[in-house]
Amino acid sequence: MAHVMNTLNGSFAATIVSAFAAIGTKIEAGFEALAAANSCSHISKAMNNMTDADLADKYGINRDQINAYVFRETALS
Repeated sequence: MAHVMNTLNGSFAATIVSAFAAIGTKIEAGFEALAAANSCSHISKAMNNMTDADLADKYGINRDQINAYVFRETALS
């Protein structure tokens, strides 16, 4: 009987640890996504402050293509 209880308790503990690990992984991914979005926001703002000629010369895009250019890596993930 003691063996059965230890097995159940060990299994339960492993399940709890696994659940918390999964939650931690999701929270970490959320923070990473938030940091990436913040970084992309700064790049987008800087590009919006550029002239149309600068955008065309430096990036080969026009103003309507800024968001697609900045968030291209995010969309591919």
